[in-house]
Amino acid sequence: MKEIRLGLFEMEEDMPCSPDDICIENYFVPKFFCERSLNEAIARLLCFSCSHGKWLGVSFFKLCSFMEEDCLKFRACKVAKQHRLRFELELANYILFCILTLGIYGLFAKKPECPRFDARKMAMPKSGIYCFGPWYIVNALKKLSKQGMIRWEIDDRGRIILFPTRALVWGIFNRQFFFP
Repeated sequence: MKEIRLGLFEMEEDMPCSPDDICIENYFVPKFFCERSLNEAIARLLCFSCSHGKWLGVSFFKLCSFMEEDCLKFRACKVAKQHRLRFELELANYILFCILTLGIYGLFAKKPECPRFDARKMAMPKSGIYCFGPWYIVNALKKLSKQGMIRWEIDDRGRIILFPTRALVWGIFNRQFFFP
């Protein structure tokens, strides 16, 4: 096992296709498992390979820190949406009072200002970890391991490394391209 980046390891096993041949959409692998948690766990594991263009193993710590970042982004998104809703309510009240007072309210009251938002913070992919926590993915990884879809290895420093198996990659590739 050769570590190419912090928490990412090269795979020695040959795979039936390249990571670019597999479609992963926002933590979802279309047309593979019926259970959403399994699809999300696979997508989170394979997204590192797809972004680097070669098959990689991912340390469990890296996967957990990736999920933690998503939870923090989700909380920031919730706060931004709450500020947006508060602004819309204040604006609706301002307009209502202006109409009721024939515009006199607008002379004395300050019009609410729209808070600035980053568009990337407002658009978050759907994920079960926001509702069920990280155990949602950990339990799915255990199920996938029992089914032989992923392989767990422990390196010399005691880190748990997760590798996709040939059966997983072939199953996804087969489902997405031969049975549309």
